[in-house]
Amino acid sequence: MKRPKFSETKATQLAVRLIQLADGSITYLKLMKLMYLCDRTALIKLGAPITFDTYILMKYGPVLNTTLALINAGHPPNELSHWDIYIEAVDAHNMRLRKEIIDQDFLSEAEHNIIESVFEKYGNLNQWELVKLLHDELPELINPDDLVLPIDYRDILVAENMAQAEIEGIEEELAEAAQIDAVFS
Repeated sequence: MKRPKFSETKATQLAVRLIQLADGSITYLKLMKLMYLCDRTALIKLGAPITFDTYILMKYGPVLNTTLALINAGHPPNELSHWDIYIEAVDAHNMRLRKEIIDQDFLSEAEHNIIESVFEKYGNLNQWELVKLLHDELPELINPDDLVLPIDYRDILVAENMAQAEIEGIEEELAEAAQIDAVFS
């Protein structure tokens, strides 16, 4: 399925908001799980994820693939990505805000509501509780047995027992948005 391109700006804003809600610092693993839950919820409720990232399933659960690459990139100070302007590594497992305020808000009110709702529901859990909860409760997640497996948007929609016509409608809208992205890229 064609999909719009990944939005580093929206992924950064999503991460910044989650880190703010977590009092300014968070583990990579917990951030990744909360971001997945936000994207997943937006896909189900709004028909499109927040970040348009690709998802993979790894040993400790779902990962936003391009976002993970941003976390692991470690750009030099003179080549900071949008992500690096706002978020920095504290150590091998933790992140914190480098800069609090994002100049422009690219998230919709509905996306902000989803972020707040997801954090309210899951933010009090530690990273390992989140890993277990996601494996236990999300039907699209299977045991990857040390493999890295893709998770498609369709996998999530099917796992949520969405009607085929509704899934096809979401896929058509995402394909149209991808075409618009291609024209303006």
